[in-house]
Amino acid sequence: MTDEKLAMSRTVEDFLTYVEETKSKHTYKEYKIGLEKFSKSFGKSRNEILEMRRQDWVSGNLHQKKRFTREIEKFTISELYPHPYQNERENGKGAMRAHLKTNI
Repeated sequence: MTDEKLAMSRTVEDFLTYVEETKSKHTYKEYKIGLEKFSKSFGKSRNEILEMRRQDWVSGNLHQKKRFTREIEKFTISELYPHPYQNERENGKGAMRAHLKTNI
């Protein structure tokens, strides 16, 4: 099997095992938490996202290849600058609070 085919057959768990074995415990923890958060935010499992990324890469379409770069940028911005009513939006109260705040 070529290196490229081997790399394409790997899973996220393989990557995390590699990180755990070769990097610090802190690095491993940060990667694992970051991947879990991104997966939850994106609404797909980590391996589903990896497969989507593989398909984007082999598509030959430059715009498609850059899709996850844009998704990661959006995710990073939302993590760094969360909406002030994010928790309330998730349980349905944010819209009412925003409405009341603008009408005071």
